[in-house]
Amino acid sequence: MKNLSLLFLAYLLVSCNQKKGDNNETLQDADTIPVAKVMSMDSLSVGDTLKISNTLTVEYRQKVLVFTGMDKVVLDSLYKDVLPKNKTLTSYSREEVQAALQNDLQEYMNEMKKESKSYMPEFPQTWDRHSIMEVFSDQNYYLTLRYTGYGYTGGAHGYAYEIYKTADVKEQKYVELSDILNPSQVDWNTLLLKHAGERKAEFFEPTSVSFNRNFYFNSNSITFVYGQYEIAPYSSGIIHITIPFKELSTALTPEFKKRMQIP
Repeated sequence: MKNLSLLFLAYLLVSCNQKKGDNNETLQDADTIPVAKVMSMDSLSVGDTLKISNTLTVEYRQKVLVFTGMDKVVLDSLYKDVLPKNKTLTSYSREEVQAALQNDLQEYMNEMKKESKSYMPEFPQTWDRHSIMEVFSDQNYYLTLRYTGYGYTGGAHGYAYEIYKTADVKEQKYVELSDILNPSQVDWNTLLLKHAGERKAEFFEPTSVSFNRNFYFNSNSITFVYGQYEIAPYSSGIIHITIPFKELSTALTPEFKKRMQIP
């Protein structure tokens, strides 16, 4: 179950170009993370299956990451929507996170037992809740996590989601869109519709779309991710719209451009 991966060990191997003064104190370059801030990560999985009747099975599976070396204020944001009822923890230690998830598992099972008393499927079904928190990208001290999940509790179909969150490991902060660019300087409707291509015909409003707070990026572009029913019907699924940074150049913050080495 434990899958230790010291993702950030590479940071220690990057040349620090350290200089020593006359007093023998070690001076670090501006782009070097102090050793105390170098993080390690571990994965944690919680799950169970319960057969309520011959026609109903309930399943819960959740996989998350636990961090060592990340400030609590960042973890509060990274774990929001992951822990039950958006609960914040004291330390986000492996033991504390596991206890919170075990509690959520038990509450989910109890809730499904209660639901089954008012409705029992005629044919075999599995009601489930599955989610995964994983590393999506790690570039220039920006760590982007992807949260995916799906569930079903009867009816015509289930649900699915795909969420992205980014931590600035160097500055120990949660990355907002305003850290990347100035939203007020962008004609979002024009750009998003342009890069949505033929998919804009699926939108509830084919001539109108705006940015959201669910995004990921690399050194070339930023991608906005829209969930089911957000801008289009369920049948359209999850929609990604990617805009090249060259079309957002004047709106990008100087700090972000420097970090990502964008001309």
